Amino acid sequence: MTDFPASPSVGQQVTFSLKTYEWNGTRWISVGAELNASNLVTGTVAIARGGTGSATAPMVGVITAADATAARTALGAAASNHSHTLGNITDAGTAAALDAGITSNDVLQVATSGVTANEFLRLEALGTKVISRTAAETLSDIGASPVAGSSSIVTTGTIASGTWNATAIEDTKLDLRVDHGVTFDGQGSVIETAKTVYVPVERNGVIKSATLVGDASGSATITVTKYDPAADDVDLGSPAAVGSIALATKMINRDTTLSGWTTAVSEGDILAFTTGGTLATVTRLTCKLKMELA
Repeated sequence: MTDFPASPSVGQQVTFSLKTYEWNGTRWISVGAELNASNLVTGTVAIARGGTGSATAPMVGVITAADATAARTALGAAASNHSHTLGNITDAGTAAALDAGITSNDVLQVATSGVTANEFLRLEALGTKVISRTAAETLSDIGASPVAGSSSIVTTGTIASGTWNATAIEDTKLDLRVDHGVTFDGQGSVIETAKTVYVPVERNGVIKSATLVGDASGSATITVTKYDPAADDVDLGSPAAVGSIALATKMINRDTTLSGWTTAVSEGDILAFTTGGTLATVTRLTCKLKMELA
C-alpha cells in the first residue's frame, strides 16, 4: 500500500496501483483522467496541461485577451504601427517602442532593393534606410581613387624621394623659374659704358627679380630693354623699356619689387643689357634676371 504524503506540494505526483496521482493543492487527482474544472478550488493548471502556468496577470490577461491590442495592454507594451518579428526579446514593451530612423534608439531598416553580402552600407538620400554599395561605388561616393597611381588623384602631398618614371610633366604645370643674364668682363680694365649684350627669350614669362653684382663698388648701371623682332627676323624692331638696376656705392644689389619695370616678356623677344653710370673702378659686372614661366 502506498502512503500519500501528509503535506504534498502542488504538482507532486504519487503512483499507486498503476495509476499516477497529482496534488492540485486541494486533492489528489488522477493524472491522465479528464480534468474537471469544478474540482479546482485553488491552485494553478500547468501550461503542459492547457493552463496558464500562472494564477496572476499578465499571463491570464494575455490568454483571455479579446485581440492583439488587448494582449499588448496586458503586457504593458505600447501600441505600434510597425510590424516587428520578435525573437528572444524579454522586454516586449521596449521592443514595441522602437521606431525606424537614424536618431537615438531608432533601428535601421534595409531598403526594398535589399543589400548584398561583402558590400558596403550607405544611408539612402532620405536618410532612413540602408542600401548596398560596391567597392567602386563607395570610392566614387567619397571621391577616392580606385587604385594607387590613378589619374583621379587630386593631390599627392609632399613627395620626399623617388624616381619619376612617367611621361614628362608639362612646364606649365610646374612652378619653374629661369634666369636670363649677362656678364661684362673688362679683362682687368674698367668696363666701358654703352656696351650692349643681347639675350633671346625662349618662353613666355614674368620677370620676378633682378640682381647686379660687381667686383667693386661704384655707380654702375644696367639698363634692360626688349625687342620684338619682325617675323622674318631681318631686324630687332623697336626697343621697349623694361627697367634698370644700379650698384650705387655697393657691390651687390638685389631688387625684388621691380618698381617701374615692365616685367612681362614673350617667347621670341630679345632682351638687351646695356652698361651705364660711372664705371671708374668696376672691371667685371654681372646682371641676372629671374623669370617665372607663364
